Amino acid sequence: MSSSLRLLTVALVLFAGLAQSGCQSRGSRTTSAPTIPTQVLKHIVQEGDTLSSVAAAYGVSIETLVQTNRLRDRNLRPGMLLNIPGGRRPVVEPAPTPVIVEAPILPPVEQSWYLPRSAWARQSVVLNRTTPMGGTPTRITIHHSGDKDDLHADSASWLRQVDLNHINGIGHAEPWACIGYHFIIDASGKVYEGRPLKYQGAHAGNNEFNRLNIGICLMGDFDVQRVPPTQRASLLDTLDRLCLKYGISRAAVYGHQKFKITQCPGRFLTQIIDAFAQRPELVEEPDRAQAALPHGATSLGAVLPTRK
Repeated sequence: MSSSLRLLTVALVLFAGLAQSGCQSRGSRTTSAPTIPTQVLKHIVQEGDTLSSVAAAYGVSIETLVQTNRLRDRNLRPGMLLNIPGGRRPVVEPAPTPVIVEAPILPPVEQSWYLPRSAWARQSVVLNRTTPMGGTPTRITIHHSGDKDDLHADSASWLRQVDLNHINGIGHAEPWACIGYHFIIDASGKVYEGRPLKYQGAHAGNNEFNRLNIGICLMGDFDVQRVPPTQRASLLDTLDRLCLKYGISRAAVYGHQKFKITQCPGRFLTQIIDAFAQRPELVEEPDRAQAALPHGATSLGAVLPTRK
């Protein structure tokens, strides 16, 4: 074989080797994953939506919503379009099968000092997710919702949204039976029944902290807002009723920070709680104390359901 033919053969072999190698020296298009831009979701504001409820539903912070949408006014209006970068779409997890729910109960003919759950809720309590209170409550824990816009929200719409979020497990490790608080107080001072008192709440922290513990939530952010006088008066009246009915000491009324490292229930509400704990204990007034018992209940020390 001539030298020129020999050189031509070597060149062909080298060329074939480079073709098979994919020209790695220049970088292969198949070895690096394509860059996917951050997903930006869209949300059309519905009646009753607040920044806190939207942020919780999509798993982003309130500040992300404010900065991305350049919001100057934190009050959301129905029909507004919000951009939500890096959020996840709310997923409604299927309920376990079979699901046993509480049958609807008609509201009482004469309303008491609070509005019963049956008067506002659209979702039933999922009974197979409940734990009985298991006895007479011995303490009360007070919370705030943590969003200043909630102070001006439509209360019924806000309650339905939070109730649905808790039932669907949005913002929590697992779905709950219903809203975690036993009572909710809005800015006007109206008291709403949340989770019926015969069931243990989901508000203070773990199971031990929630045991025999009544949860009360005030709508608003009381680390930056002062508690409106009507809301404050309603809270104190509610505390008096519950303490009298169940023999709870004023000293056993706590803010959420008693059980968890948190700013809840805010510095201004904490001042009210601390002042309440220093008041002299009240002498029981039978007529008033009896009004504290939720509609349809007899005694929390009675035989209770055993479902968890």
